[in-house]
Amino acid sequence: ELMEVKNYIDDNLAHLVASAALDIEKNAIIVSLIDSSNELSFTDFLSNISADVEMDIVIFKSSMPIKAISSIKAGTEIFKKTKILFIWWTNWFGTVGFNSIDSNGNKGFVTCAHVSPLNTQMRLDNNTLIGTSTIALNNETLDAAFVKFENQSTWTNTPYILSSDPSFYISRTSEPIQGARVWTVGANTLSLYDI
Repeated sequence: ELMEVKNYIDDNLAHLVASAALDIEKNAIIVSLIDSSNELSFTDFLSNISADVEMDIVIFKSSMPIKAISSIKAGTEIFKKTKILFIWWTNWFGTVGFNSIDSNGNKGFVTCAHVSPLNTQMRLDNNTLIGTSTIALNNETLDAAFVKFENQSTWTNTPYILSSDPSFYISRTSEPIQGARVWTVGANTLSLYDI
């Protein structure tokens, strides 16, 4: 039942939802709305799934309305660029894996360390500075980097994935659940799998 409701939210209610995640311990879906005044609309839409669905499986988490500040989505192309005289040169590029917050509470995103080695400034295609990698690990079993947003007050995290379908977003559970939708996101991939 949780997966049925979660899939319905993913497919039909992304315009109202900032994030939705399964909480196995509470046996519920934790939902954060873009605007808390939409809670009634959300529950009305959700009641269309089935009359048998228990509405207490949805727990609303308070959220502030999303402000008009910068954010990047999983799958967004990011670039290491160098300015020589008045010309920007692309050294290499990659993609955002997912937005995250480090152990110090800094907002940023995770990508591959081969895309953003330690202390590398990452930019958008238009040369806008996103941030600098503050963590980078690249060995036989791990290839990951955390890029801290340059300006913590103007950049924010988003759970959405860059896709032609705006309902795709990143969520997580405390443990993988059989049947959950899993996306791979990269410079050459955007693929849906069921586990």
